[in-house]
Amino acid sequence: MVNDNQFSGEIPDIFSNLTRLYQLYMGNNQLSGRIPMSLATCQQLKKLGLAHSGLNGSIPKQIFELPNLYFLQLANNSLIGSLPDRFGDLRQLEVMDISGNQLSGNIPNISQRFSSLLSLNIARNKITGSIPKSLENLAALYSLDLSSNNLSGQIPKELENLHALQVLNLSFNSLEGEVLKNGVFANISWDSLQGNYRLCAFDHVAAERLKVTTCVSKRKSNSPLVLKVTIPISAFIVLGLLPRLSYSEIQLATNGFATKNLIGKGAFGSVYRAVFNTDVSSKNKNNNNNNIALRVEECVAEMVRVGLSCAASSSKDRFIIREALSKLQEIKRCFIGL
Repeated sequence: MVNDNQFSGEIPDIFSNLTRLYQLYMGNNQLSGRIPMSLATCQQLKKLGLAHSGLNGSIPKQIFELPNLYFLQLANNSLIGSLPDRFGDLRQLEVMDISGNQLSGNIPNISQRFSSLLSLNIARNKITGSIPKSLENLAALYSLDLSSNNLSGQIPKELENLHALQVLNLSFNSLEGEVLKNGVFANISWDSLQGNYRLCAFDHVAAERLKVTTCVSKRKSNSPLVLKVTIPISAFIVLGLLPRLSYSEIQLATNGFATKNLIGKGAFGSVYRAVFNTDVSSKNKNNNNNNIALRVEECVAEMVRVGLSCAASSSKDRFIIREALSKLQEIKRCFIGL
């Protein structure tokens, strides 16, 4: 062990003759250069600790092939490159910490079911792609940290099957979709998910607890789609500005609820921009004067803002009834003045 010294320079590639070496700790030094390839000849090596050592280059794939290695600590160096495919053949490893480097590429698939790995930390790298479903094969995993990478896509449901998992950190990635509910997710806290701005929860209480948005249902029935436009259409009806609209008319006016027409989301659904036929939007005014059209758009925009405020997730951002009615009366006068 030569931890916590001021050693500098490269680690000499002299391990070919140290065949009985069973542990090597050289962390917290001021080293440079690469991890020596000759370490792969140390078949008895059980513990390798090279954290905080200033090392660079890639991780030799042979490290993952050492038959007795169960502790691997390479955190906080300047290691680059992708994780080798042999990463998926974890064998007897119990602890792996490769966080705080500049590793890139995808997380390799875990090819078989392993019962040895207890802790896996890949945080603070440049890992991309999705979280592999095959992580389910790490049956004994207690702690998983994938935070501060560039991971995308949905959280795989297979993670719910990791019954030993107690510590999970997925923060500061680009994950999206619904936050899972079972397994480790039953008690997950908001700071383990923060920084993933496209995550959501269908349960309003869970959404507030985890500080994510409320999911918008994608079911095929008409009811959730009608909910998307309830607030702005209701406001039109209160003002007496529009006749009763059918679902097909609303769908046509929003171009099939196209994403480009999405104005915003609230606790009760989403608000879309809708363009109706001239006889509806102008209410019997058949001229196409651009100034009038612009004024109509301004009035509608103000009305949508009222709708979004009424649907805000936080009570402090919502209008009270008196404020909402007052705003709607102003909007009515806006339309009357056209």
